[in-house]
Amino acid sequence: MARYEEIDILKGIAVILMVIFHIFYLGNHMGFKKIDASGNFLYMMAKIAHLTFIFMAGINLFISKNKNKDNKNKFYKNNILRSTKLLIYGLIITIITYYLFGEAKYVKFGILHFISIAIILSLFIADKLYIAIVILIIFVFLQMYTKNRNKFSSICSKNPVICFIMGIYGNYNGHIGSMDHFALIKVYPIFFSGIIIGNLLYKKSREIKKKKPNKLLDILAWTGKKSLQIYLIHWIVIFIVLYCLGGRPTKYY
Repeated sequence: MARYEEIDILKGIAVILMVIFHIFYLGNHMGFKKIDASGNFLYMMAKIAHLTFIFMAGINLFISKNKNKDNKNKFYKNNILRSTKLLIYGLIITIITYYLFGEAKYVKFGILHFISIAIILSLFIADKLYIAIVILIIFVFLQMYTKNRNKFSSICSKNPVICFIMGIYGNYNGHIGSMDHFALIKVYPIFFSGIIIGNLLYKKSREIKKKKPNKLLDILAWTGKKSLQIYLIHWIVIFIVLYCLGGRPTKYY
């Protein structure tokens, strides 16, 4: 599949923002409290990084389906495999964070879990522009409807995990916490926005012309191409460095 440089560059920027944020975020959970990772600047960096990844995942799903429109079986096979890999990576992160940070804070439904599920849910409609728009509108209304927590207290007390994954938070005891959470109702519209933009901008394939070398853009593009690998590795590198500096994981119960 041909790669579009602008997509890789944007993902590269998101990777850099994500790594910078996670240095401080993980540091806060390992005893380094001098800088608040929830502060406005760092929080905005994290939001931009996360939303960019999810938005681009939607665009990439459309591009993949459009490139394989004459071979749908290949598209479904490749993306089911990709989704499975992402879910496995996400579950590995779940296990590691549970061991390191305890029951109350481990990653239960993070960005890899979300993208994996979002890909599966969107396979059959990734190239259906008008259906994607309708689904986006439905999810916007769902966000508005689920803001009233009192409506879901009874449901969520009996089904806390489902409510957590969906992003429905009833006023019940035992609310499920997490270091990293990407609720379907809240974040799925961002993924679908990427699918819609993909339909509008990348429906017709275009010739990828070689441009004059630009070291900064080349580095960003390479970083974007390796975004998943960097995501999986950077946590380990940051943890080891902080551990060597005297940091220790804070357990949350």
